[in-house]
Amino acid sequence: TGEGSSLVTTASWDAGLGVITELRDYNGQATTIEYDGLSRVTSIVRPGCDEAAVRYEYLLGADTGRAINEVITRSNEECGDGEPEDVASSLESHAYVDGLGRLPLSCLFVVLLGALVRPPSPPRSRATASVPRIA
Repeated sequence: TGEGSSLVTTASWDAGLGVITELRDYNGQATTIEYDGLSRVTSIVRPGCDEAAVRYEYLLGADTGRAINEVITRSNEECGDGEPEDVASSLESHAYVDGLGRLPLSCLFVVLLGALVRPPSPPRSRATASVPRIA
């Protein structure tokens, strides 16, 4: 930048939800963020893209009949890959939380060319500890 120049980022707000709906970087490129009625992010559109780069889906346990809540995230690698719902070009992850917001289980599902692949589970430790007996 030249002398007297500055880098400015601007944001547009939804005053009702208290969230940023559009963020413009110093090049004037806009990132758009959409929310549901509970102020949860539902999609993010990158600068220069027509389709969402990331979409979020929230499934509450009460609605699904399960004891846990689920957040499904679908994302694309690049602009022009199509909507994140397009199985052939997206990465999908599932996160689970209980009613207290704890993470009881987390799974990552990678969707490649229509095939669902689950990464291998981490190895389990076989370490044991002995506890001294008190007589």
